[in-house]
Amino acid sequence: MPAFCTAHAPLCCGYEISACSHPRSHPGNTAVELLTRIQNIITGQGDNQVIVASFPVTDGMTVNDYVTECSEVLKARVSTYMTTLINVLGGIGMLVKNEESWVSLSVFAYDEEFLYDSPYLPMAVKRRTRVISDVNDVFPTLDNQISTLFSAGQSACAKGFDIFVPYFFALIESVLHILPASNYSVISNGPLFSTVETQLLQCNDEFLLFCCVVPRCLGGYPTLFPLDHITRGHRDPVTSGVLYLKMFSTRFPIFSRFLGYLANDPPYCSDQRYDFVIMDPTAINWQRPEPPTSFLKSVIKHEFIAVCANDQIQYLFP
Repeated sequence: MPAFCTAHAPLCCGYEISACSHPRSHPGNTAVELLTRIQNIITGQGDNQVIVASFPVTDGMTVNDYVTECSEVLKARVSTYMTTLINVLGGIGMLVKNEESWVSLSVFAYDEEFLYDSPYLPMAVKRRTRVISDVNDVFPTLDNQISTLFSAGQSACAKGFDIFVPYFFALIESVLHILPASNYSVISNGPLFSTVETQLLQCNDEFLLFCCVVPRCLGGYPTLFPLDHITRGHRDPVTSGVLYLKMFSTRFPIFSRFLGYLANDPPYCSDQRYDFVIMDPTAINWQRPEPPTSFLKSVIKHEFIAVCANDQIQYLFP
């Protein structure tokens, strides 16, 4: 493998080696175990990690008997454990969300599935909790299409030695998705430009390259650079993105103008999130518009709370 494509290359950060994902979660989990005396382990990978806490059962009692007869004691122990977990992880900048960490003896929620006293909840509730994935399946947004392509390319690179062939295919497929998307409007159900403008757009290679190269961290689409196909886990996307754009700016003037725009004040967000700085000291808070899926999720969550009369289900959507 070329020297510039390894984790020891000058353009790579020292912590970009794989298997270093979530380096702060394991020490925080150990601290919670020492404070609560409750044994816990982390299972799963990436965004699917789950903390399994083992609460001891009174001698001579089965698990079902303990849950039934000592429910108040168990609730108090779980509440103490969750409070400690939230305080410890919050102290190192890791936010614990209510919808991902709440506990109940009647309602059980894992990922996108709901159980109430053992049986599944009605499909109507499950559809509301999975509305984003359903929308993406029926009418996927351009962001999700591009993200899926580059994620597939990254997965292929993780199982092989060549990074440029998967990157090339992801790049070409993204262009094939961007071209029709830029010439169609969902609202008007027709083209956005005239025939002449459409031909100019399809022949503008610099514009298509700009759409496929500017990363999400700088306000673009969720694309990945070739170096990103090597490393997984916590990276410094802003620094690597700026360096990659500087390489393109030597040949394409549009990237020089974009870097000049980034050097001004408008891209920065006035409301700084210091917890991001704790998570990644090199992070920069850019002012980006809200993604369509996040906006749709907020609207449906608000409507669901308005019509929901179940207090325990409402607790899922604070």
